[in-house]
Amino acid sequence: MRFYLLCSILFFLAACSSEDSLDGKVPFQDSIEGVKSEAFGVEYFFSDSARVTARLSAGHMIEKEEGEDPKKYVIQYLSDGVEINFLNSDGRTTSKINSKSGIYNKEKGLAELTGSVVLLNGKGEKLETEQLFWKEMQDSIYTPKFVRIETPERIIIGEHGMRANSEFTAWTILESRGELTIDDE
Repeated sequence: MRFYLLCSILFFLAACSSEDSLDGKVPFQDSIEGVKSEAFGVEYFFSDSARVTARLSAGHMIEKEEGEDPKKYVIQYLSDGVEINFLNSDGRTTSKINSKSGIYNKEKGLAELTGSVVLLNGKGEKLETEQLFWKEMQDSIYTPKFVRIETPERIIIGEHGMRANSEFTAWTILESRGELTIDDE
């Protein structure tokens, strides 16, 4: 019975494909070495002082141990749709990020979201980019990549990224361009 169970597990793990891109896929780097766990329909809750501040969900997660002894660390590879909801003290969503895939480093408290990243806030503002980082402890998001921000009044383009709080209510665009309306008064 044990032999059958072991063969089934090895067959399942061997059936996983190898991908080099994070564009909606999880990279295996041609091996399953260091894989600690795999899960589907994953949901994580982040808290500060016993209050839930964020909820991360993903269609697929592979958790791997990487690095060399004694400095090994755990990385979670997320795919099949990733969503992070940032919550206020009442538990309501203040902003939301969606992407195709991502990586979360538990030790650093750092998430990297990639592939058609869209961030929405409660003011009707929308950010679009291909890569976005979330620093959990600093409650901040940033990207060095091209961004497009759409507000109810205008569209702003950031050539070299942006920085913001996780609620996306205070943000700074790096090397921006866009339309500006000026009254003649």
